[in-house]
Amino acid sequence: LCFSTVTRLSMGSYCCSGGACLECQFAPADPGQHAAPYDAEPTGNFAFVVPGDEELFVGGGALNGAVGQLLQLRANHPLAFEVDENGAVKKVKDHQGKVVPSFIKERCPFSKLHHAVFAQAKKKINVPAEATSLEIVEAYSDCNVRDVIKSCTGLASFVDQKPFCAAFLSTFKPVYRPFNPQNLGLVYCVGPLGINRKADGEGEPDQERERFVYNDPQVFLARVFDVAANVMKCVEFHNKAAEAGDRVEVIRVPVISGGTFMNPQVNQTQVALALLWGLESGNEGTRIELMPSDAMREAYELYRQDVLPSTYQSNTKVEKPFERIVVSRDAWSWCCVGARNKPVKSAS
Repeated sequence: LCFSTVTRLSMGSYCCSGGACLECQFAPADPGQHAAPYDAEPTGNFAFVVPGDEELFVGGGALNGAVGQLLQLRANHPLAFEVDENGAVKKVKDHQGKVVPSFIKERCPFSKLHHAVFAQAKKKINVPAEATSLEIVEAYSDCNVRDVIKSCTGLASFVDQKPFCAAFLSTFKPVYRPFNPQNLGLVYCVGPLGINRKADGEGEPDQERERFVYNDPQVFLARVFDVAANVMKCVEFHNKAAEAGDRVEVIRVPVISGGTFMNPQVNQTQVALALLWGLESGNEGTRIELMPSDAMREAYELYRQDVLPSTYQSNTKVEKPFERIVVSRDAWSWCCVGARNKPVKSAS
């Protein structure tokens, strides 16, 4: 696998002259175990980054489902998992016959809230939108518990009916924070589609969704960069408006679009590397914890060496490196220079 190196452009006091700008930590995990979304003793005011689905629910399968179950069972969020008389989540078979948690996504209040914010955010792309008090109330109007959400901020990248690459930061009222009052909330994001799939238990993908798939691996990784930048921009926008006790100081980030949604022509390390560069582009001081995995560790080491992801297109046998990234608070974007610029060094 071939990667490209980068020379950062001048960005004043924001960026260091060389070497990684983000100093990340890896979330604690017992040997052989996954790191938890939320800890009993967080290192600061905390939010977990949840890779979600364009239907914008918290729940279903994969990591989104694990976070949803934790919030419902351990923090009393009125989500849409069905439970038995013992309080355990019921199991059902999905359309493929796989046993999955019983989850009725149409009842999820997060979906209603995120859709309301997205409707405002897509009117003015790359400008954060905030949920009104009425939108929060209406999202929970069918729930037996309603006073859950303190604030919700959303950001959209495209004027479109689907929220791919959008991000949403929701903070919880203190009584609904899992384990510790410093676990302020979650950052929900929708990674780009590299293939038309859904996680187990989240329904069957339809053909209309196919037109949102990024088949070009370079464009797919660029969209991973976009969603990571949006995650950070949501956090930083929230922090500028919030009181000190409600500012998010730490986010914990898994690989986004590195599983079910991942383009088959890239690997998880390439996805994680694009993610890290996107986080850098939007970061103004929020601490980053990474969910530990082999791919994330490898990507972080490459990032620390100023390495960019490159893609390999199996149909053409041509290596397509990202030659330059423009990382600035004003642009919130990157630039793929390609053949129009001089070749760059590569590191195997």
